[in-house]
Amino acid sequence: MTETHKKKDDHKENKEKRSHGPAKAPSQAHDGKNWEKEARALKQEVHDLKEEKARYHDKLARVMADFENYKKRMDEDRSRWMKLANADMARSILPVLDNLELALESIRKREEESAKTLLQGLELVVKQFYDVLKQNGVEVIESKGKPFDPAFHEAMMSEESEDQEEEEIVSEEFQKGYLLYGTVIRPARVKVSKRLNKE
Repeated sequence: MTETHKKKDDHKENKEKRSHGPAKAPSQAHDGKNWEKEARALKQEVHDLKEEKARYHDKLARVMADFENYKKRMDEDRSRWMKLANADMARSILPVLDNLELALESIRKREEESAKTLLQGLELVVKQFYDVLKQNGVEVIESKGKPFDPAFHEAMMSEESEDQEEEEIVSEEFQKGYLLYGTVIRPARVKVSKRLNKE
């Protein structure tokens, strides 16, 4: 190969190197910008997903709390209805108990020897009645000697008294009142003694 041809080849090779070298730089710069853009997009996507997860978590927590409250309300309602379900039954039994107690009182007043056996039998029946009622949530309203309360007592009569300190006291009970699990199913019918106003 002659020296002229060698120079031409060297010149051509250098030209090719120069043409290939500078052409790569813009491409590399372009790839770097794309990578940064994609990284920012991924970070934003991760951030958005975290926020969405937090929103769903809060919503799920609220739904679960509402459901638990709903279950509690349903349980309370069921319990309340179960307690009050026997109210009609209790009311129908109470007049029978009233008559038994009247019969007992009548026998006690006679004070006859022959009535002792019947008296004991009736007392046992009345006690059994009260036991059954108590097992089913029925309680007697305490009345005589207690302050008059219209929520529990029905005043049938009233009288004035100089000796009492309370404003209104139940002085006599005509008919017992009853509660079913704390709810009045029949108020006590009573006589009320009122404090005499001396002014």
